[in-house]
Amino acid sequence: MDTADACNPNTGACDCQHNTAGLSCERCKDGFYGDATQGTSTDCQPCPCPAGATCAIVPSTREVVCTNCPPGTTGKRCELCDDGHFGNPLGQNGPVRSCHKCVCSGNIDLNAVGNCNRETWRVPEVRQ
Repeated sequence: MDTADACNPNTGACDCQHNTAGLSCERCKDGFYGDATQGTSTDCQPCPCPAGATCAIVPSTREVVCTNCPPGTTGKRCELCDDGHFGNPLGQNGPVRSCHKCVCSGNIDLNAVGNCNRETWRVPEVRQ
């Protein structure tokens, strides 16, 4: 099975199918991953990431990781709030809560690392 049934007569670009992209349908379109060169309808699978994020396969481990996570999120699956943000973006520890910037009534240095808990708005306790 091919990933394109026809090509544009003016540009030569293929009319890609099965979530493939490129002039010759040689790669998966954004939001999908896999080996588009096999020519089957299952070559490109949806990224296991939040909407709008893309993904890539780590060559050494074949692990699929999210790239281009939504603002304020990070992690292999965009499952964590970025430093300086709090929430629960995938609902791994309770209900889903999008990541928001920590404000803490202006009592923190926004450039400091670890200035608020990634899941709650609370400032972490300092252990002595």
